[in-house]
Amino acid sequence: MKSLKDWVDSLYLQYSPKMVSTAMRAGFTVEEAEDLTHEVFLLFLTKAPMVRENYRSPGGYLFVMLRNLMGDALRQRRRRKTLSYGEVPDEGRDDVYFASLWDALPPELDEQDREVLVAYYGDQIGYEELSKRLGISVERCRVRVFRAKNRYRKLLEAKKIPPTEVIKTPAETTREIGGDPDVSR
Repeated sequence: MKSLKDWVDSLYLQYSPKMVSTAMRAGFTVEEAEDLTHEVFLLFLTKAPMVRENYRSPGGYLFVMLRNLMGDALRQRRRRKTLSYGEVPDEGRDDVYFASLWDALPPELDEQDREVLVAYYGDQIGYEELSKRLGISVERCRVRVFRAKNRYRKLLEAKKIPPTEVIKTPAETTREIGGDPDVSR
């Protein structure tokens, strides 16, 4: 009986050309097909003793592994967004739609209030962690967030901007157009 290494080598010599051509027929380049075949045999080395004992057709096992790896590669290819050279922008643009919360807050707002609101709403830090950062009790932290929200609201009212028009949650937007926000949950 052949050693395990000799057995795998003979399988490689027997099946690798067929596996490469199968991958090429599936739309892969020669290099990609060879890489997939090599990857199949690398994975096969870990399973070779089990396959040798339990399977009559190691070729079938190899081709199933190849099919699975090709499927993974094709799914990954679909997920990856590719741009042609002409589509790549020369320099980045400022994100107007998703401006940072820090920049969206009015400049008249106190620095401490800005930090608290950005930490609480932007970074979504809870009262417990925020109180540790500020070095105050949790109750005092709740009060500070509440007062910062009120000062922000008063600044918006002074500018004649209703707070509900500034930031809307998805549930509020859904209610406005007549939907039920809890339907998808």
